[in-house]
Amino acid sequence: MSKPAVVITSMPPRTQSYFDWLLTGLGVLQEEGRATLRFEDRWWNRALRAHPKVMAAAWRMGDDFVEFVSPMDAVCLTGRVELADKVVSFAMDVADAPFNFALGHLEAADLYFKCQCPKSFEPEGYPLNRHVRIPYHPEVFRLQEKIRPGMLGRPLAVGTNLKKNLRVLRQWESAAAPRKDVRIFASFAHDRGVKPRTSRDPLPSAFNYESENSLIKRWGDSIHHPNRKRERIVEMLRRMEKADVNARIWRTENAAVGGPMLSDAEYREMVGRAAVVVNVSGLRRSLPFRFMDAFMSGAAVATDTIGTRWPKPWESGTEIFEFGDLGYELDEEVDWKAVGKRFHEIYDWAGKSGEHFKVVQDLYRKKWAPQVYAGYVVDECLKTMEERS
Repeated sequence: MSKPAVVITSMPPRTQSYFDWLLTGLGVLQEEGRATLRFEDRWWNRALRAHPKVMAAAWRMGDDFVEFVSPMDAVCLTGRVELADKVVSFAMDVADAPFNFALGHLEAADLYFKCQCPKSFEPEGYPLNRHVRIPYHPEVFRLQEKIRPGMLGRPLAVGTNLKKNLRVLRQWESAAAPRKDVRIFASFAHDRGVKPRTSRDPLPSAFNYESENSLIKRWGDSIHHPNRKRERIVEMLRRMEKADVNARIWRTENAAVGGPMLSDAEYREMVGRAAVVVNVSGLRRSLPFRFMDAFMSGAAVATDTIGTRWPKPWESGTEIFEFGDLGYELDEEVDWKAVGKRFHEIYDWAGKSGEHFKVVQDLYRKKWAPQVYAGYVVDECLKTMEERS
């Protein structure tokens, strides 16, 4: 019986790390004899991916040069799945915006995997908070049957070398400590907000409708940036005065919440020791790869109300603990008392979790591991082939 062939036709070097998870999974499928993988994209893109130091050098040369070799508008990996004489094309969109779509790819591709996929497509638009909805382009509704939820895994070795990617993956998977001596771990890079766009600022990329600066300029009185809520969360966790709660912000003007920056190895070790890792939804309510860091290390994630979905549902109370509406909600409209109460409940649960890390890792292997995600992408393409027969 013939096996499906996955052909990658374009993959922007600028965002190559976002595709490590899919490519690693496809590489595993190829090793297991379940699919084949080949690349047909531009030779200079392959060269940049094969030698990450070249891309780093490009950044040092300046933003204009990076824009030339890898335009910001290229936020999608594109490819096709072939089986016998049948072909299905696909795109994988990694933009940090649930309401933005690469419309040319959405129109032309047979399937469109959206990593920040909205829970539902409501005619009123995407709910940034209780006051503001960002409209979808009309074509999103016309072509909605093509859209599938995608997901982001953590960057691995940043390239197409399967052995190197698997080596990094195993480091994370083996970080899970049987004894979770940190009940709650919260670590954020900074707590700065975003300034409103001015006429002196560089224009955003053409695809980047309602960029962060534009959102603040347009809706400044109706939204409050999620980064600003990190300070309140860390303050709340530190007020618990528990030795097994580790909460910090690396760059902040508030010494009461500040903490030293962790190296990659230190961060991985802390996640592995944690029963629960804290998240606050990021740019435009996007989900970070912080989720995958936790899951493959056997930790649950405590997060504000989730506004997107992955290919399979999360298990609330096992993988995910939501603690209320934060995101872009106005600070004065957040029920901070309820958030604090929820963190105490999560802390108590974390102290009783026992072998819970094994349950989370088992779910990761069944639902989120690279080869599972790659298999999902291939299977969705094969289903589309069958539907056309």
